[in-house]
Amino acid sequence: MATTNKVSEPLPEYTAHQERLKLINALMGGTAAMQEAGEKYLPREPAESQTAWKIRLGRTVLFNALKRTVQKLTGEVFSKDIDVGKDVPGPIQEWLDDVDLQGRNLSRFAQDTFKSALKDKVSYVLVDYPAGEIKPRRADGILNLEDVDLAGRRPWMVHITSDRMIGPPLYKWENGKRVMLLARFTENEIVPEEYGTKEIKRIRVLTPGFYEVFEERTDDKGATEWVSLGKNPTTLKFIPLVVVEFDEDPPLEDLAYLNWAHWQLSSDYRNTLHAMVPLWFAKGIQDSDGKLLGEDGSKVIMGAGRIISSSNPESDLKGITLDSDPAESMLNELHNIEDQMALFGLTLMLPKGGQITATQSASDKSENDSALRSWAMVLKDCLELALSYMAQWAKLGDNGGSVTVNTDFRAFSALELDSIARLVIAGKYPIEVYTEEAQRRGAMMQSWDNADIQAMLENAARSGGFAGLAGSILTAKASGAGS
Repeated sequence: MATTNKVSEPLPEYTAHQERLKLINALMGGTAAMQEAGEKYLPREPAESQTAWKIRLGRTVLFNALKRTVQKLTGEVFSKDIDVGKDVPGPIQEWLDDVDLQGRNLSRFAQDTFKSALKDKVSYVLVDYPAGEIKPRRADGILNLEDVDLAGRRPWMVHITSDRMIGPPLYKWENGKRVMLLARFTENEIVPEEYGTKEIKRIRVLTPGFYEVFEERTDDKGATEWVSLGKNPTTLKFIPLVVVEFDEDPPLEDLAYLNWAHWQLSSDYRNTLHAMVPLWFAKGIQDSDGKLLGEDGSKVIMGAGRIISSSNPESDLKGITLDSDPAESMLNELHNIEDQMALFGLTLMLPKGGQITATQSASDKSENDSALRSWAMVLKDCLELALSYMAQWAKLGDNGGSVTVNTDFRAFSALELDSIARLVIAGKYPIEVYTEEAQRRGAMMQSWDNADIQAMLENAARSGGFAGLAGSILTAKASGAGS
């Protein structure tokens, strides 16, 4: 059997892309992953001890705007299941209920693929097929569902994430068309071994009309090499791999950097709050053994519900607190970053102009040129290409039919009401946006008018927050409410 180690060597583009995704992947992993990354995303200050830094790291909690945005954008696209057209061949319609042979239907499969591409900028769908051909019983060679059922074989879709691709597929131009020449990806398998498990590492190499599988082997000296398990032909003369690519760069990379800034500032804020716990200055306060308050072994205990007394006329006890201005400035900046992150996700669902005017409705459907709609349409095209590959595998013709992917988005449903309120106060959007969205969610009575609501939002902003605002506008409008 042929051996090689070059098959596992990643292309430089793969290495560079995966390096860019490290921050995004850490943020998607939540607080635990960001803490695990340690000084990479929360540097230690020059004079900060390792012990003090670890304590600061341990009390830092991630406000996960990136993960929330991925979930909400994906949720908007898949708020409705993918609609399969009547032109999809009957056998394929049957297969789409378990499109990956893992129990997922087409919508569930597509949702995972979309979320992966949204996070990484690119994801892949391989249309696979069992080795060998199904022989049709009809004289004209046309395959039908009964033939497939009798053979017990059928094509299926495989989702391949960007980290499994050892490099982007290689292409050549042929008669004005870009043709895929080579694709490599890992397909490791976990198998039982004694009382545990072991991982078998494999790489599949696809070329037009062929596939080859390599398996990692270790010799007696501990050296590893990749051994070919054989090169096999396929009935398709092209590589049935669909590239689901949304952009040249990770679409949410800028949001990830904002979230990183929020992570670091929230660490500073929590550390500042901890430092603001009052320090106590005590003078001349002793216990019955003559030990001073604060001295090791002193029996004088401070705490709630206790009284400290002293007969020493020179004794003194007072708390020393730090100025709260730095903490308040940090909190304001944290809110500012949160608004920027909320606005980032919102603009992906709005027309490329990014604004809604007072004459537009917050409920206007975004049948427009928004980024999210364009990505949904990319997914549609890719799914139809995958269906075409399924049809060709099964000898059902070149056309696998059409699908409809939801582009009927309600942009502001992805935001919390307090985030919309801050954007309105900042002049980013008209008051009508907040009014209609709050009424739609049942957080506002219809009796309120925009002037009253504007005044309430401004009062809430001056008082430092919007907490409890919904409760105050769920009651009927009182006389002079806007004054």
